[in-house]
Amino acid sequence: MRKPVYLLWLLLPFLLAGFFRSQSSQRLMGSWLAHPEKYDYLQAVTFRPDGTGDLVWGDHQVIRHDEKFQFDLRPLAFSPDPTRWSQELASQRFELRFLSEQGREYSGRLLLEEGHFQFEREGPVGGRVSYACRLTFDTCPFGFLECRQYYGHEKK
Repeated sequence: MRKPVYLLWLLLPFLLAGFFRSQSSQRLMGSWLAHPEKYDYLQAVTFRPDGTGDLVWGDHQVIRHDEKFQFDLRPLAFSPDPTRWSQELASQRFELRFLSEQGREYSGRLLLEEGHFQFEREGPVGGRVSYACRLTFDTCPFGFLECRQYYGHEKK
């Protein structure tokens, strides 16, 4: 009788890792904004559950870049060491690959962090805006811009 319980205990980290990875992957779906405090600027990455996405960049009320892509997202290894679980659950790492309609390929790593990210809005909009998550790319997905941090899941 002890063997099944012992086996379950050994498998528990891997079962939990699978559950939390799927939860984090779902958390990545939606739109992510760089520089959310800027009134007249848009730099957004959108991921949809069907594996499609968009990169949109605009400035001074003009869309300057709009790129559609198909993506593949994979969670990076989750440590079986229980002492690292709280740290790894607070920030999940992923590998992202995409191919745009224009034929541009991207491959990079993402870091998803949950927390309280607050910004003071510029311009006539004013006020504060808060987000529950930050997504950091190891290289900018646009290929020609520098910002690597994007914010999502706006708190109302």
